[in-house]
Amino acid sequence: MHALSTRMAVEARRDPDTATGAIKRAAPSERDPQERVDFLRGGARPPLPLIVAYIDEHKHEFGVEPICAVLAGAGTKIAPSTYYAARSRRPSARAVRDEQVTAAITQVHQDNYGVYGIRKVHAALARDGGVASPPASARRWATGH
Repeated sequence: MHALSTRMAVEARRDPDTATGAIKRAAPSERDPQERVDFLRGGARPPLPLIVAYIDEHKHEFGVEPICAVLAGAGTKIAPSTYYAARSRRPSARAVRDEQVTAAITQVHQDNYGVYGIRKVHAALARDGGVASPPASARRWATGH
């Protein structure tokens, strides 16, 4: 079934105007864009905790609403109510667990003279009963243990 659908797709791309029936291909500029600097970056915005930390740092000097207005003008929209909701919200279970894992990783790393890598740190955590999954350990390690 797959071979048939593949053959049909190739036949659909053949150019009937050429004598050889060559397959139509995309132009090089369409296939390999030269400008790839902002690929998938146009709508990316900073994470909410980073925005909240920025507002916390500057709110005493400028106030929350003016900072939100300036950020919105710069393309990072955040409503003042979003800021206040984020400040009053309890930390998520993942954030709490990440802090615990980060503290354990830092402790194991320091106890071993700073020479353990993530594999040995994870093995030591598993041995001591403070097991975190390898991906969770690696995520916390990558953010600066």
